[in-house]
Amino acid sequence: ETSSVETDTSAARLAAFSDTVSFRYARGVRVEYLEDGIHVYISNPDPSVRVKREEHIVVRHPAKRFICTTALQLGNFEKLGLEDKIVGINSLRNLFSPRVKAQMRSGKTVKIGKEGNFDLETVIAARPDYIFVSASKHGGFESLKECGIPLISHHGYKETNPLGQAEWIKLIGLLTGEVRRANAAFAVI
Repeated sequence: ETSSVETDTSAARLAAFSDTVSFRYARGVRVEYLEDGIHVYISNPDPSVRVKREEHIVVRHPAKRFICTTALQLGNFEKLGLEDKIVGINSLRNLFSPRVKAQMRSGKTVKIGKEGNFDLETVIAARPDYIFVSASKHGGFESLKECGIPLISHHGYKETNPLGQAEWIKLIGLLTGEVRRANAAFAVI
């Protein structure tokens, strides 16, 4: 059962939270607010990774369309009530969201195939602003890069601190323009 605090997204409640993001616990994501936009730096926080490659994206306006390739990524959107922004997923196997299931039936959200065998025509037709990928999945992402759609590695599950794992929800808030909502969701974790 969810409490009213967790589900209350009223303007009055959200106004109590910041409209900027900072990451206190997550080691794999950091942000800088600069004149040309919000600079997001993403790396794998797994301590066993020897060579850390950092991804860099600049957010200038909220994105509206995303493809998720893991249930964890989808769960962040669901917790924020932003399932309507999911235009593609790669598998139905761990799909429990009633809203996304309804979007699948209506055609608003499409199945893009699995790693190594993505349906690139379906991906392009979904017109995502970003595609979330997972470092634990291997193969197939090269073909997605060729589509010209920015890929974002979602390493939340690699965080060693549980609050660091949960804090990745703020990245979703930042990308969607729902920072206050993400800060409010994280505050009750």
